[in-house]
Amino acid sequence: MPKWNKKVNKDVLSFIKFFLGKGVRVNQPSLLAVVRHFHLAFKCMDTEEVYDVLMQQLIKAIHKYDPKYTEKVKAVSEVIDNLNPAVAAVGIHHLPEAATDCS
Repeated sequence: MPKWNKKVNKDVLSFIKFFLGKGVRVNQPSLLAVVRHFHLAFKCMDTEEVYDVLMQQLIKAIHKYDPKYTEKVKAVSEVIDNLNPAVAAVGIHHLPEAATDCS
């Protein structure tokens, strides 16, 4: 694993954790097992192709980013908090327009 001043970068560690199986303990042997298998994702690709694939995924993630996401979640939670406790379910008609904007 990449280290700087004998410490693993926290961003790299977070990234590697995404590939751990459910319920697997986070320790050096389990993380190393994940790292040892990364090459299989990019089999028969040279460095430039791997870079292109990773940049493509980054651009997709950036495209899906919603800067107003937290505001929408707050609006939904406020509506739910203000609902009558006798209401068994929350319908889409209960939510403000901003909360139902999926764009």
